[in-house]
Amino acid sequence: SCVDTQLIDVPIEGEIDEATYSIVENDLSLIIDQQLPEDLVNNLNDNEVVVFGETHYVQEHQEFLVSILPQLSELGYNYIFDELFHAFSWVVQDYVNGDREEIPEFIRFFNQELIEGIKAFNASVDEDQKMNLVYFDINHWSDNFIKALGLMEDEIGDQSLFEEIFTQTANSSAYI
Repeated sequence: SCVDTQLIDVPIEGEIDEATYSIVENDLSLIIDQQLPEDLVNNLNDNEVVVFGETHYVQEHQEFLVSILPQLSELGYNYIFDELFHAFSWVVQDYVNGDREEIPEFIRFFNQELIEGIKAFNASVDEDQKMNLVYFDINHWSDNFIKALGLMEDEIGDQSLFEEIFTQTANSSAYI
């Protein structure tokens, strides 16, 4: 939780069932001023993969992840997997590493804070400390794959391999 204890002035006991109250009372870790509490740092040290939960494109979630990038890097973490269009993962990775100047605006719409935060962090650290941003979700919009191929051709030139795909209607059986 990112809640400052000073803001909690209503007792929780009695408002939720006892089992839930007990879990919260025993396991709650407060993050104040972006400093990770010792128990969370210990958890990060004891694991290779940590799931912070879905951000659902909420700016505050992205800001939190950006605020702890230095601590995550010091602990040996260097990948953030995010739930967004996997066809554009390479584009965003190139951008946060400073290898490309722009990314599609619709990707910024979902992850502006996280993308720019990782890019700024990566610009401030050595190569072996850089954070990678990897997208792993389905391409929700039917033309995402075609758009990603178009960006690839912008980088490497026209590819005969892609010609047939560009002539297909997205979501047609031939395209799929």
